Amino acid sequence: MVRILIVEDEIVIAMDIQQILEKMGYVVVDMALTGEKAIEIIETTYPDLVLMDIKLEGSMDGIETAQKINKRFDIPVIYLTAYSDDQTIERAKITEPFGYILKPLQKNELHSAIDIALYKHKTEKQLRQSEQWLSTILQSISDGVITTDKNGDVTFINPVAESLTGWEKEKTLGVDIESVFQVVDEKTNVSVKNHLDRIIKTDTEGITGDHLLIISKNGKKTPIDCTITPINDLKANILGFIFVFHDVTKYRQAEAILEKSRIELEKAVEERTQELQKINKDLKDEIAERLKVEEELKIKEGDLEIKSSSLEEANTALKVLLRHREDDKRELEEKVVSNVKGLVLPYVEKLRNSRLDPIQASCLNILEAHLKDIISPFLRKMASFNLTPKEIQIASLIKEGKSTKEIAELLNIASSSVDFHRHNIRTKLELNNEKINLQSYLLNLD
Repeated sequence: MVRILIVEDEIVIAMDIQQILEKMGYVVVDMALTGEKAIEIIETTYPDLVLMDIKLEGSMDGIETAQKINKRFDIPVIYLTAYSDDQTIERAKITEPFGYILKPLQKNELHSAIDIALYKHKTEKQLRQSEQWLSTILQSISDGVITTDKNGDVTFINPVAESLTGWEKEKTLGVDIESVFQVVDEKTNVSVKNHLDRIIKTDTEGITGDHLLIISKNGKKTPIDCTITPINDLKANILGFIFVFHDVTKYRQAEAILEKSRIELEKAVEERTQELQKINKDLKDEIAERLKVEEELKIKEGDLEIKSSSLEEANTALKVLLRHREDDKRELEEKVVSNVKGLVLPYVEKLRNSRLDPIQASCLNILEAHLKDIISPFLRKMASFNLTPKEIQIASLIKEGKSTKEIAELLNIASSSVDFHRHNIRTKLELNNEKINLQSYLLNLD
């Protein structure tokens, strides 16, 4: 719903207007008889539109009140007046009203004026917002921007363009673009002028330039890229021009760094390529050497196979000899046992039956015991443990229950020697870490 404030110093006319507006569907927020009251009501109600009588009682007439409304509030004003003299109209124009309605009011005329005023206000508000957006964008972008009218006089310059040209905005507006935008060719140092004439004469959509130097007001030269484009209306008529340019100093520096990096990289690649080629050559030489060594190893392997075969044959022959030796040993042992039993022990028995003194009888007993040990399985087992003859002798006496002292006296050796042989016997029988009585272990070997 459209909300309207009526400012009319004649209460009857104000009430008539209120009735007309409400019948047309509008909402009347209030009525004010003076300009001061109108300002006060607007501050609290903020209507969509104000119907303002030009002639008001009080210190402010309608025109002065409208001026204050324009300065403080964004609200459209339509004047109501019974006067149409030129002087009044000229005063009213200064306030940029959204319409005039002559009294007495006509319903249709009032309705049309309100609709037009609201639409015009909405359109102008959108236009102002668009202009503000555009201005903010142009002020914020990193490129320099200058616009001119169709004659080439500057109409806008943003902060970046101010910095690059050395011109301040206030001193630039209305100045010819050739004075503000001074550029020379970077390679030839020749001045580049008549930008706009070239566009107009060639009827182009614009020109683009690079490798240019812009010369600021204080003579500083800055490398730039630039685009100049005409601003056309819907009929392609030129309204003005826009210059867009940016400082390429950092780009040039980055470009120089990249070029330096490219050269260094190419050099590094070349050096690395040479290193790889050398490594490749060394690797090929090493492979060739290894192949040579492998070939020699194959030859030696063949020789080793031949020698291995010969060794296997010799080993087989040696095993056969060892087996024959074992057989001969076993046969010899059997003959010894048989001879001892048949040829020696009978004579020992005859000696026992003869008259012997005690010492002779003791020696005979030892001799008989040793002979029996020789033919017993115990001695053969002792031999399998790699015991020395002395160790076998001592082991036999231990088995008979002789003490270390008795063994020492019988064998005419020191007791420490007997202990030494005892230790060696336990070691060879793998009994050093076992809590086993040596005599008991030897008895179990029979």
